[in-house]
Amino acid sequence: MFRWPVELTAFSHGSLGVARTGLLDVTPRGAAFTLSVLGHVGHAAHLALLDAYLKGQMRLTPSTGIGEDAGIVLSSLAAPLVAAHELRLDRLSLADVVLLPRSLTADDDDRRSSDDGPVRGPDSPRFVLRSPRGHVWVQAAEWFEIAGCAGTLQPGVTSPWYDAIVSLPRRPSTHDWFGGDLSLPPIEVELREATSPRPPSDSLVTSLRALAHARWARAAAPLRRSAADALRAVDGAQHDPPRGLAQEIGHELRAVRGSTDVRRFDALSDVLPALSEDTGAPLEATASWRGLRIDLTRLPDLDGHRTLCLLPPADADPTTLFETMRDLAWQTIEGLIGRPLPERRTEPMALRLVERDGCTTTLDVGASVVIGRNQTVFAAWVGSDGRVMLKLLPPGGTLGH
Repeated sequence: MFRWPVELTAFSHGSLGVARTGLLDVTPRGAAFTLSVLGHVGHAAHLALLDAYLKGQMRLTPSTGIGEDAGIVLSSLAAPLVAAHELRLDRLSLADVVLLPRSLTADDDDRRSSDDGPVRGPDSPRFVLRSPRGHVWVQAAEWFEIAGCAGTLQPGVTSPWYDAIVSLPRRPSTHDWFGGDLSLPPIEVELREATSPRPPSDSLVTSLRALAHARWARAAAPLRRSAADALRAVDGAQHDPPRGLAQEIGHELRAVRGSTDVRRFDALSDVLPALSEDTGAPLEATASWRGLRIDLTRLPDLDGHRTLCLLPPADADPTTLFETMRDLAWQTIEGLIGRPLPERRTEPMALRLVERDGCTTTLDVGASVVIGRNQTVFAAWVGSDGRVMLKLLPPGGTLGH
């Protein structure tokens, strides 16, 4: 467990003018899965990198620093928690967080690389978050604006976004590499309220969630379907969605290359032979499971492994899917390895923001599946919103790679 100190600023939404301290708890279990569902950038190694940096264990010089990608990874993990915490949610799951497409309206590279900013970039995560006020739009930022400015480039212009700023501390001295002070202040976080809230409709949230699932699974057919649904929902929205959202959805739709042959199966037992094929070719399929039509995508990874993703129907209630999709993951794993698991057990994964006074907000990410040694399935995770990811070993297992 990584435990990183944070400070909620005196200007944060729930601070009432008094800064508050706490801890951000991040479990490395299922880091690959967690980062893939909460952000557009990141690898499990970023967590160890951030931990070493925050503890002063990373060797740096005045001309080097921690990468911009590390700050984006941190905001991907912390921004949903910060927003939920300040909006008085003590527990949420992936069913309450929908990752939006990459921004096409963020600042250009010159501004993003400047020492005094930027507030955010194209890869900074943005979410639809369920809160006690209904669904709200949340955009993350990695740096605060220049001290003394009005907080916006266009004073007086309203915004539908809640801004969740998660600022990674910088080294206090350019001479710390030569025996100076290696200690760092806490991660500084803040939530700013939307000046013109425009809650999205349930149909728009549902279509954006399906789009996020398809993007996560790199599934061409579901992405085309969900993007078209999302564009229709944007057109019919009662409240105008944030500027650029329709263009960003269209950009993801246009990015899908070529046609996709989706193989249709009546039952999971019928699709297992296709999933077990010793081929690196992509596969998209659908199969029926307990009355649900499941989308399956198997894609090759650059390291020789393969990623198999299982997606529940877009119109299913994501808050009720975990047990069903967990059972599907178990049966799929057993079918792929050709024998029952020694035990059907999972280990929970969660992120927490804990204030010094004990007030806690927990994001239930899901669970990792306990798998015995085999030559087919390397690791598996079940999301708290029902999506499933299996990492498959290279064809032939480790002996053949």
